[in-house]
Amino acid sequence: MKKISEKAKIRKNEIIQTAQNLFQIQGYEKTSVNQIITQLNISKGAFYHHFASKQALLEEIIERFTQASINQLQPILDDKNLNPIEKMNQVFSASIAFKTANISTIITLLETYYNNDNLILRKKFQQQSQKVTLPILTKLITEAQQAGYLHFQNGEATAEIIILLGFAISEKMAEVIKKISDNPDEFEKLEKLFIAYQESLERILGAQQGILKPLDFSLLDKIKEYYSRKEL
Repeated sequence: MKKISEKAKIRKNEIIQTAQNLFQIQGYEKTSVNQIITQLNISKGAFYHHFASKQALLEEIIERFTQASINQLQPILDDKNLNPIEKMNQVFSASIAFKTANISTIITLLETYYNNDNLILRKKFQQQSQKVTLPILTKLITEAQQAGYLHFQNGEATAEIIILLGFAISEKMAEVIKKISDNPDEFEKLEKLFIAYQESLERILGAQQGILKPLDFSLLDKIKEYYSRKEL
């Protein structure tokens, strides 16, 4: 395999970062290769040296993001001192902690990611996320089932349903969040979504009520705090 120089790695990362920023601001469809290279002041040849197309660039961004997420969770997944339910709840907790600590970025991403201009970006991200997450979630819930905590028929099919439900909830949350600036009463809808998601997860997995902690209302508090600051 051809060794990539440090300079080439830096340039590739610059292209990725610039593209990510543009995708977030104006959407994947409305961002052109010309805009990316103009902002970086590089040639088209320099761009195509690293990426065969804008689509290839998008796939690299998504692959990096999903892998970084998995790497963050790996110590939890490898911890043999945790039982399966403890592992699941610590995975939930780590995800919530990340979102809470980066609430401004998360809300900005939600507001831009879930719009028509980013339909392709969203679909690609969901496909890659499902590909990476499915085997991990299947293993987690199957271990919990074998330990008697959960009750369902098929591990992989159940894991797939949970992932698809997560995508649907995220999209609905983004729809509600976009309205909060104009109508603070939308917070109540977010609270109902949080509760409905937890109840749905428990029923799909055949879990005892309250044993799973997929969401934390402290995240809602952070969202409220974010919009309160914006109004000042």
